Amino acid sequence: MMGTLDLPKGGRAARQEAHNTYRLQTNENRQDCLERLLREEAAAFAARLAAKLPWEIDEKVDEKMYNFLSRNYQTVSDRFQSHEDKLSCENERHTVPELAAMLENCAGADHFNTGEIEKDLADKKWGSGGLEAHTNNKLRRKSGVGSFIDPQRINSVVSCVFKDNAKKPKTVTDLQFAVNIPETELIDPVTRFQSRALYLIREVICKRLSEIIDSAEILKTQGKEEGAVFLDSILSGSLVISPLVLDGHLLNIDTNSDIEAIRDRGFSAASNLIVAALDSGGLGCQFLENSRRELLIREYEDVCDENLPDERYQIKLFYFNRARVLEERKAYDDRLDVLSGETRRLWDLLEVIYQDSKSVFKVNDFEEFARKNKNRIKTITDYDSEKVADVSGASAQGGKEKIRLLFARMEERIRNLYDNMYPAERRISEERLAMLENEFSCFEKSINPHNIQPGILVEINLTSIKRKRTTIDAMSSALARFLDNAPEGFH
Repeated sequence: MMGTLDLPKGGRAARQEAHNTYRLQTNENRQDCLERLLREEAAAFAARLAAKLPWEIDEKVDEKMYNFLSRNYQTVSDRFQSHEDKLSCENERHTVPELAAMLENCAGADHFNTGEIEKDLADKKWGSGGLEAHTNNKLRRKSGVGSFIDPQRINSVVSCVFKDNAKKPKTVTDLQFAVNIPETELIDPVTRFQSRALYLIREVICKRLSEIIDSAEILKTQGKEEGAVFLDSILSGSLVISPLVLDGHLLNIDTNSDIEAIRDRGFSAASNLIVAALDSGGLGCQFLENSRRELLIREYEDVCDENLPDERYQIKLFYFNRARVLEERKAYDDRLDVLSGETRRLWDLLEVIYQDSKSVFKVNDFEEFARKNKNRIKTITDYDSEKVADVSGASAQGGKEKIRLLFARMEERIRNLYDNMYPAERRISEERLAMLENEFSCFEKSINPHNIQPGILVEINLTSIKRKRTTIDAMSSALARFLDNAPEGFH
């Protein structure tokens, strides 16, 4: 059952203070934490070993076991850290060179129009202070990401699109918005470090050591002296772990029981928190469906747009661990590959028909004109349709741009082929093109998982009357309170 939570005022300041505290704990306690874990696991493993062997082991085995775990942990953790750094580089976003791509992914260039600001800069009737105030006032009135979320949270935005409502474009606006709270902000570094260190010690090092000891018959059949010498030789060496096995552990390290329990508890608290934030903002909720790490809040009539009011919203709350993020990215790429292949297939068909229809005695289009004069002009651009249409191996954003280009070129091809005639071939081609464009439009509306880091994802779809902005303003306030307080449930 969903409960309610008291939302503290001034959550941003409280949250920042807590974040700094955890950072201090990490710097002061990480080495001490590791030392304690190694000592505890060394003593526990020595006790299990003593129970297995037919003779009593030396008291110094505890210290030898500690040295063995410490030495091998350093090797394994270095491999894990390099793996972490690689994934962090893959997930890094919103850097200065990628700013244009980030804006394009969020909404597209047409949704970030700077015309009003440029107009102000051209007008000399304001001083510097007045110009800034006037520009800020325009930005507050203009629909944009800054009018919905606190600027301090702008780097967490995954998608933000304001657009006119299809049925009432003059009076109603639609907003598609998604924000991602990374797991690094939710689970404090000390807890993450401790759970990962325990996994590496227990599941990688100790488990491999147990396999070696269990397979060593000398420890069971020979006397104490021979067995002790052999045991010392094992503990003085280093483990040899298959890279494939180690990579498997590195991928599964975030699914250990300690971290999973924190995620489940934190997501449950976040679910209660967002419901409480909506209630406190006067929004409430009609229909609520909660499953493991997924929450859906919508109105009862959401299945039929005709019955919905002009002020409405839908919220989806997810928790993505690293494994699920990778799955979502693969599914997204596969869907893009299928769409790219179907688009290329239609393009190839239209291109064959178009080439067959051209006269061999004259120049029919610009591309043919350019190719015929290619050797005479040094700076001419190669307009080879094969190169333009090739979308294989492209990035997600580059692949989408080339699909858009193919759509425009196919519309031009159909017009050039059939002019004012409407044979069956034209009807079939136009229907297929419309279907692909509709599928592409749905694909573009989905969240690009390549922009998501492991953690919480809040996806909001709302509709609001432009002059009132009732739902937009209330949702903005509720979202701010949620983002400020959501990490508390994970601590």
